[in-house]
Amino acid sequence: MNFLQIIFVVYLSIMGLALITFIPKIICWIYGFKKTPKLHNPNKSKIALLIPARNESMCIGKLLESINNQTYDKELFDIFIVVADDNDETINIAHNMLTDADVIVERNQKCKADALDALVKHILATKGAVYDAYIIIDADCVLHPSFIEEMNNALVTEADVIIGKKLIKNWESNNKKNRTIIANLSALTYTSVDTMGNKFKSAKGYNLAICGQGLLLSKRFIDKYKSFPFKSLCEDIEVGIHAMLNGYKELYYEHALIYSEEPVVHKEYNKRRYRWLKGYFDNNKKYRKQLLNKTFREGKIAKENLFYLYDLFPIYIMIGASAAALLVYLGCAVVFAIMRSSMGIEALRFAMLMFGIIYAMIVLFNFITVMEDRKTNKMTLWEKLKVIFVGPFYTFEYVFIFFQVLRNNYKVSWDQVERIQIDE
Repeated sequence: MNFLQIIFVVYLSIMGLALITFIPKIICWIYGFKKTPKLHNPNKSKIALLIPARNESMCIGKLLESINNQTYDKELFDIFIVVADDNDETINIAHNMLTDADVIVERNQKCKADALDALVKHILATKGAVYDAYIIIDADCVLHPSFIEEMNNALVTEADVIIGKKLIKNWESNNKKNRTIIANLSALTYTSVDTMGNKFKSAKGYNLAICGQGLLLSKRFIDKYKSFPFKSLCEDIEVGIHAMLNGYKELYYEHALIYSEEPVVHKEYNKRRYRWLKGYFDNNKKYRKQLLNKTFREGKIAKENLFYLYDLFPIYIMIGASAAALLVYLGCAVVFAIMRSSMGIEALRFAMLMFGIIYAMIVLFNFITVMEDRKTNKMTLWEKLKVIFVGPFYTFEYVFIFFQVLRNNYKVSWDQVERIQIDE
């Protein structure tokens, strides 16, 4: 057995170990095919809708229209909108479409959390602690007619942090410009996080990977802070961490449907990916010690936190081992070529095998992701094939993004996002 073959044996051993640690994720994937039973809440909660809408006049009309079409009793929910400028057209749109919308101006908005903090403080100062729950809704979203009603049903579980199922606005459009491979790849992120992860975790009482679109926070949660103090770049991740640290129950409820708008161009997609990863690493750095103490040093292991702490480790091992082996084989191929050794061809073959393994893993993951939500996934067959077989080349970009955001001085800002126009 030569040097190149020994590397391959070591690589296979590492991958076998990683596969064993990946079994919990595989269980999540399988569970994702199960249907979640519907809940019913005999109590009708008083709910506040919080809508950050800085420079969102282009798209907020569709959201407000969907709020008007809610099946939940309109006497039981109030709408609060925050903008950054007195001249924002959103103010006129809101007052024309919603007779009782409360719109405030908060000029100091460095992140989404600043807008939410201003809204929460405004509500508590003007209305008091009268709401049973607060739902955060991005201005570019659209609500399914039963969204608020189903969120109220989910409150019967007494969960303090609730997320619903994300559907995709882009898939409601016939305009090909709205249905690019970028939009489809971004959309399937929700399938991988929610259907292939949060669904199982929620059923077993584990903590979730929180996404802020359509995020419900209970009265108990808001009353603890009397503000929205989660000022990191990814405030939804920080909310989830505080839920873990304080023992708040989290729930994923797939019958509460909200339509999300996805980026259609590479530049906007990358902005989102940089923000997600940067937010994750910043929060991990800030809170990991507290989470480890909470999980392992309070008398018994808090199993509900283990997914958050170690969910990505098997992926790091598999992708890292494959990438390292690929680089070693490429390096050997160059060295052997310079030495005019026949082993250069063998090293190149091993390098191609490593690339093929990485590509095949991502193809398999994309295929399963497409299949998991096939009933709500409105991609055409051609769009699905592109996601499965072309998508891995966009996934490879995460390696560069990963190392970029690890730099302590790397900055990601809360930029304005280009919006799409959905067909009338």
